[in-house]
Amino acid sequence: MEGTANLENNNLEQLLGKAIVWAQEQSQVALEMGTPLNELESELARAVGVEHWELVRILEVDEIPVPIDPELKAKAEEAGLFGPSIAGITFDHGIYIKKGHRTERLVSHELHHVHQYEQAKSIRNFLQNYIPQLLSVGYANAPLELDAQNHKNNLKKFNPDKIAELDLNMWQAYYSHNFFKLFILLLHLNHEFFGLDYFHTLQAAYYSASAAINFRLNRGKENHELIITKLTKFLKIISDNNIEKFNYKNVAELEFKWWMIDRYPKPYQTSREEGLARAMAAIYNTDYVKLTEYANYRAQAMTLQDEAKTVGQEADWEKIGSLLKQSFNSLYQNIQ
Repeated sequence: MEGTANLENNNLEQLLGKAIVWAQEQSQVALEMGTPLNELESELARAVGVEHWELVRILEVDEIPVPIDPELKAKAEEAGLFGPSIAGITFDHGIYIKKGHRTERLVSHELHHVHQYEQAKSIRNFLQNYIPQLLSVGYANAPLELDAQNHKNNLKKFNPDKIAELDLNMWQAYYSHNFFKLFILLLHLNHEFFGLDYFHTLQAAYYSASAAINFRLNRGKENHELIITKLTKFLKIISDNNIEKFNYKNVAELEFKWWMIDRYPKPYQTSREEGLARAMAAIYNTDYVKLTEYANYRAQAMTLQDEAKTVGQEADWEKIGSLLKQSFNSLYQNIQ
């Protein structure tokens, strides 16, 4: 038994040695060929505790690199470290991300690994903990991986221009009754804006799309209870996966209220702008007055759509898109 244990320990040491050399080589390539973090990514790095965020480089690649050594590659694949679902991997301050997958959520996840490397003080020290975890419980259940996966999203960190573009595309799908496209766009929004993993992205998109479609198709006979229930489930997912919790039941009520204000303005004393500001302010736990500019730009965009619909013309989507960009940039600036 002792001889078997020694043999296993020797095999582990040999495997670890190969992994360290390979990881150091990959780190050097990423640091030499990668690009620095952009402004938003730098903020994400600081938010997850990366000390030397200025050293981080991201290299976008067609495929995630895998070891050439047959034994190391086989063990890594057996543990689930590589595969079609893996879109990023980190070696110290060097991050590899598959082209087309550089989202805030994935970058934040990989930056959490950078933080782990910094805490370990070296690639060797990190892998001495990580490799045995992979071999014993696999990639999905490795404690260091779970630690990186379970960090909450920060709703205050997003790309306002990208979110505005997604929002514009959703408006166009909504008003043209292209509900399949609306659902796909909601998947993207939930992943980009709210930082949800793919399981929660699907759930959230289903609930939010159900609420929006039900409201769109039932003018004059809106099912208040059903729509608010769908919105509540959607917003609970967002709150549960956010660093700062919010009263999702209250937000659902406020969200539905401004939908009704927008559709039937006369019975309400609250303006469209105030309804928008109050609903968003409740998500960010801030004073709605701070979001007045955000709401004004968004309301102007909505007015353009209303006016175009009244005269039977196509809306000026370029102007609406510009207003939405101003709206989300104002939101971003006033919630920091």
